[in-house]
Amino acid sequence: GGGVIGGRGRTDTAYVHRDATVLLRPTVEWPADAEPSVADELEAWTNEMIAAIAPFTPAASYQNFPNRLIADWGAQYYGENWDRLVRVKTAVDPTDVFHNSQSIPPNPARS
Repeated sequence: GGGVIGGRGRTDTAYVHRDATVLLRPTVEWPADAEPSVADELEAWTNEMIAAIAPFTPAASYQNFPNRLIADWGAQYYGENWDRLVRVKTAVDPTDVFHNSQSIPPNPARS
């Protein structure tokens, strides 16, 4: 946060989280050779923590900490910048060469 991040508006760049005063990131780690149940239990705990803090936090998420379980990830990551970012994606990558499960898609009607 601070003056540098807060010195720009939410729509000046793709980063909308300029007024955030706290960053909460429930994160767990486990050894690669752990039993699958360890991962399941830790991921369940993480989801419980996210649900516990949800009523006290904005419906927003920092896009550099992707979470496949966020249903409305476009709105949570990019807020009111979503439509503009889709237009940019459509202009520079209309065939969606650069993509992942939560990447901004091109608008097929405009490509």
